[in-house]
Amino acid sequence: MKKIIITLGVVFGVALLSSCANSSADTNKENSTDKKITVAVENDSNPLSYTDENGKLKGYEVDILKAIDKNLKDYDIKIEAVGADATQVGVDSGKYALIGGGLYKTEDREANYLLTDETSGASVIKLFRKAGSSIDSLDDLVGKKVAPVTPNGGIYNLFNDYNTEHPDAKITIQTSENATTAEKLQGIEDGTYDALVSPDNTGISDTIKGLGLSIAAADEPIKVNGTYFLLGKNQKTLKKAVDKALKTLKKNGELAKISKKWYGENIFDYKITED
Repeated sequence: MKKIIITLGVVFGVALLSSCANSSADTNKENSTDKKITVAVENDSNPLSYTDENGKLKGYEVDILKAIDKNLKDYDIKIEAVGADATQVGVDSGKYALIGGGLYKTEDREANYLLTDETSGASVIKLFRKAGSSIDSLDDLVGKKVAPVTPNGGIYNLFNDYNTEHPDAKITIQTSENATTAEKLQGIEDGTYDALVSPDNTGISDTIKGLGLSIAAADEPIKVNGTYFLLGKNQKTLKKAVDKALKTLKKNGELAKISKKWYGENIFDYKITED
């Protein structure tokens, strides 16, 4: 009898451990009855999402996801902050049901993942130059010293597309992996560069103010890309719920309030110019 009891105890224990091991992965499955889901944002992408000096997670996307969570009655969202590379890996493995990161639509993402129909925000690409400068558009950058961009990045591709369309009047493209935004802006201030083209949702305006530079953005943005939340292919029901929540939050003004808090303006007022 003792042997039987011990054997049953061992079997029960193994089954319990197996159940616990699988519970995390099952949480983010579409057919799971547990509506607790884990989503991920980047841990060092101020103002989108970042961990402050006290270890508290803050940022534009963090506030939006919290607002979505309040709006979704059937889901309980847990937000994790991880490195940029770990977000997509987490979706692929099923660890995360949804990720942020100010993501654009790309052919690869649309082929392999689900993207929300509703935008989560906008990446407003602006041209920065000395205050009072007459440089206001990409056309004005021909023959000018433009601050370096990341090779094969979004701005590099923007310049490259421009040059393809204007073979007789090209922008000189300088590339650098290591130059910081602050260094580029300081280069405009001291005359090393004439202009910088960069998304404004990376905190660049705050950097200008913090450094006390006499640099201003051109009146009109160069381009406005919509940003979206990305989900695994099996998250169709969640995607529908998130889209509905985003639509509601736009309509009731909550997203505008969050945008003004982090960017000082309502980025949803900009017209998306992507193809």
